[in-house]
Amino acid sequence: MATLDQQSDAVVVRIVYDGPPTAGKTTTLRALAQRLGQGQVFTPEESAGRTVYFDWMEYTGGRFEGRQIRCQIVSVPGQRALAPRRKLLLESADAVVFVADTSQERMGESLAHLDDLMVTLKSRPLPPGVVLQANKRDLPDAAPLERLRKTYGLALVESVASAGEGTREAFVFAVRLALDRAREQMRLGELKAHDGAVENADSLLSQMKVLPLDPLAFETWADAPKPRLSPRGSPPRLPDTSVPAGWIWPAINGRILLQEAGVGLPSAPRELTPSEWVADAESGWRFHSASTSAFSDADDAREALIRWAQMHASLSGWISPNRCIALCETGDGEFRIWQVVRNEPSLWANLVTTLRTRDAENIGARFSEAAVMCTRAAQRWSQAPYELPCTLETVGAVEGSAGFVSLMPEPDRIGAPSSLDRRARLLQQLQALLTSELGEQHYLRDGVSG
Repeated sequence: MATLDQQSDAVVVRIVYDGPPTAGKTTTLRALAQRLGQGQVFTPEESAGRTVYFDWMEYTGGRFEGRQIRCQIVSVPGQRALAPRRKLLLESADAVVFVADTSQERMGESLAHLDDLMVTLKSRPLPPGVVLQANKRDLPDAAPLERLRKTYGLALVESVASAGEGTREAFVFAVRLALDRAREQMRLGELKAHDGAVENADSLLSQMKVLPLDPLAFETWADAPKPRLSPRGSPPRLPDTSVPAGWIWPAINGRILLQEAGVGLPSAPRELTPSEWVADAESGWRFHSASTSAFSDADDAREALIRWAQMHASLSGWISPNRCIALCETGDGEFRIWQVVRNEPSLWANLVTTLRTRDAENIGARFSEAAVMCTRAAQRWSQAPYELPCTLETVGAVEGSAGFVSLMPEPDRIGAPSSLDRRARLLQQLQALLTSELGEQHYLRDGVSG
């Protein structure tokens, strides 16, 4: 867990490299040491070329809340009998880089180990973020990565560790995730300060040497760069994973969502109305920034971002989960807040698609289901801390419940829940949609009228 080293005035984070045996963890650290240019990899002991305790290196660079950032970079041992040592390292991780062997022959093993890692990390109160380093992409039988992208939703970086390719990129992403987590610890009052010596490779080795090992154990594997200025009047820059720590929500996995959202993103947004910008990614995500979300002062923008984050956090039980908020420099000296939301089908979109079938039985069934969801949405949303817009365009199925699937209203334009009859309003919209599309077809209207 991240700590504040009072002696050196630094924040110390630990990046742990996990993965199946021979996936390339040690190779990655050695390549990383060459590219970062700070020190060498320390490996206390090897057996037949495989790590027995851990590989260790340190890197100092960048600043966090005015303090230096010191990274402890550690890889786990891969052998089954050394599982307690791996467990100790994962328990101390602020971010994890999972190195996967993505050859066809080893992909299944990598997926099993990744499944185990995700289960292990979920048991922690504040789970660390995970970067998936898809290694050995130079092999002729390298497996397609679409399954990995869709199944796990993790930040993914392709690599050829033996040539050093991709290793630095995965590390930089992991550091950002670790700092996001450290910021959340700070907010919760859990970022501890140490006056004495912070744990180092020698003290970690001493801990490991006294750990009992079970040879029959089940294998438990199974500062952002300154942006280039854009000419004034050009489209604002879209946020990406390089946004500084504290400029994105959720703090822990917002950066991962942002990476997923950025797949197939156009190079620039389009202007909907004056100073309102939008961009739609091929991956099914929408980036949106309202005209009132532009700021000339970074502190004002940051305060606004906090209000956005507080509103989203209080509505987490009602809104779709695949969304984040990011603050980004526009490129012309201003700052913008962006909503980044994955497109989820609303009731309206589903019903319009159903109406096009002209299948009366199917239409009747779908509209009856929609009426039930309208009733459930009205009941659930009356208990929300804010008045969410309740229309056919904003209601959709979210994890089995009626949830809010649209862009959020701005914090200054959303108030406390009102006493309006949400159900009546939704059913009125259903009636209007039917009438406009099918005219006086009473057998359908009667099916959703009460």
